[in-house]
Amino acid sequence: MPALKKPSLETKELYCRCIRAVGCVGATVSKVDNAPSTRLLLDGKKPGEFHPALHSNQIKCKLVREAKMEAYPAGLDLAGAFQLFRDNLRKPIDERYIQRLVTMPDGGVIILTGLAALIELLDDMGVTSFETDTTFKRVEGEIDEWEVVIFFESLQRAVTITHAYINGVSTDLFERLYDEFRSLKVDLTGRPIAFKCFFEGVNLLALNSDMEGAQVLGATRSFMKTNNPDYSGISRDTPAERVAPKFIKLCTTHGKQ
Repeated sequence: MPALKKPSLETKELYCRCIRAVGCVGATVSKVDNAPSTRLLLDGKKPGEFHPALHSNQIKCKLVREAKMEAYPAGLDLAGAFQLFRDNLRKPIDERYIQRLVTMPDGGVIILTGLAALIELLDDMGVTSFETDTTFKRVEGEIDEWEVVIFFESLQRAVTITHAYINGVSTDLFERLYDEFRSLKVDLTGRPIAFKCFFEGVNLLALNSDMEGAQVLGATRSFMKTNNPDYSGISRDTPAERVAPKFIKLCTTHGKQ
C-alpha cells in the first residue's frame, strides 16, 4: 500500500480536473479548494476529505504548477501570448480571438483581441458611438488592458467588443493601436470604422474618451488617415488637436469634481 501522504494517480488526475474547471491561468490552491466545481467533482467533499494526501499544500501547489505548464507550455507572459497568437493563426479569421500582435521599435507591444460577431456590432444603426479606455484592474505586470465598449440598444446594455493589451501610453503606440483596430474591422466585416464627419450615410457620431491626451491624439492621427477633404472640409494638414473635437467627446469628470 502506498503511504497515505502520497496521492494516487487517480487522485492526481481528479485534482487536475478540478484545476482545469477553475481555469489554469489564475488558478491557486485556495481558489481550487474553495471552488464550487471542486466540491461537485469530489462528491461534495473538500480535497483533504477526499484523500489524505490533498491536505498537503505542497502537493497541491505542484499539481497546479504542472497543470499550468501543460496548458501553457510557453508560459503566461509575453512568450506565452506569442504562442497563443501563433496557435490562433491556424483558425479561420472569423474564429480567431487574438487577432493582432504587434511589436514597436521602442519595445511597445500591442495584443489586439476580439471576435468578428462582436466587432460587427459597430455597424448597427442603433450604435452611434463607442468608448475606449485603459483599465488597470485585471492584469498584473507591465501589460495594461484597453477595451472598446458600445451601448447596444437591442439589449439595452453596454457590450465590450474588443480588448487590447498594451505596455505603453505614448501617442505613437495609441496611433498604431487604432490603426490595427481599423484594419481589423475591415478584415472581419469588409467595412471601415466610419464617423459621420469623415463618411456619408454612416452611423457613428463620436468616440467617447477620457482626458488621456496620448490616446486622444493617437486616435485622431489614425482616423485622419481616412479623411476625404472634399467631403469633410478638413484639410489633411490640420493639427490633430483641432480635428479631435469634431468626433471625440471627452469625459472631463469621471463622475467626480
